[in-house]
Amino acid sequence: MVRVRDASLGTSPFFLEGGPDGCLLIHGFTGSPAEMRPLGDYLAARGVTVSGIQLRGHGTTPAEMSATGWRDWADSAIDGFNDLKKRCDRVYVAGFSMGGALALYLGAAREDVCGVASLSGAALIRDWRLSLLPLMRRFIRYFPKGGSSDLTDRRALELMVSYDRIPLSCVEELLEFTGVVRDLLPHVKAPLLVMHGLKDRSLRPSNAQYIYDRAGSEEKEIVLLDNSGHGIVVDVQKEVVFEKVHGLIARSSPDAGARKPPACAGGRRPHRQAQTGQTPRGGNDEP
Repeated sequence: MVRVRDASLGTSPFFLEGGPDGCLLIHGFTGSPAEMRPLGDYLAARGVTVSGIQLRGHGTTPAEMSATGWRDWADSAIDGFNDLKKRCDRVYVAGFSMGGALALYLGAAREDVCGVASLSGAALIRDWRLSLLPLMRRFIRYFPKGGSSDLTDRRALELMVSYDRIPLSCVEELLEFTGVVRDLLPHVKAPLLVMHGLKDRSLRPSNAQYIYDRAGSEEKEIVLLDNSGHGIVVDVQKEVVFEKVHGLIARSSPDAGARKPPACAGGRRPHRQAQTGQTPRGGNDEP
């Protein structure tokens, strides 16, 4: 079932009306739009139109999710982008975890994506238990979530509305999808922001460097947060995340005093790299 710690938090999509700049927010694997709402509220307060979508099979039951795959999740992101494009002159995409991979997927597939923010984005998934997946699927359909949280701000757990068990079939779909995204990274041309927490135990921080190094964007920035776990959109350094995502939008928006990039396909600005801790390179995450 859906694990909700705060009854006031729903799992439904949300829409916040603003100006001509729109930002599509994409939640993570087994998660819900609730985890993206704080970022959405921040952007909306600064005049950005925000759409927090709900991926197919999410925010309902694990059984419903087990009937979906990565193409369904990608279609949800594409539909959300198209809907927001009808309302806004320029559309940016920010995604968390698997949502970060979906944001990169959109950035590669659509020239009219004006900017991409990959927040704890998934590109490389390394877990010794994955080698047992074919065997486990013969006996069980779901794997229970467990273990301690890596969030520095434990109160932030209240904002992580997700399933309490994971459909194993969807894990296989996620692994396939990250392979698709790795192949597409050179085709991401829009301005790119990559952020990751150095205390992330779900996706190693080297995911961020992998994405940054291989993305085709001419303007890109990497920011590593030294005191954050996986859920950087709700953790103790979330304000840094919010400011950086808003900055990505403001820099390339004509309404913020900048010249509109051609077809929103990226500008001609130099690469930028910044971090609050050491940037990981190489390691066991290399495929």
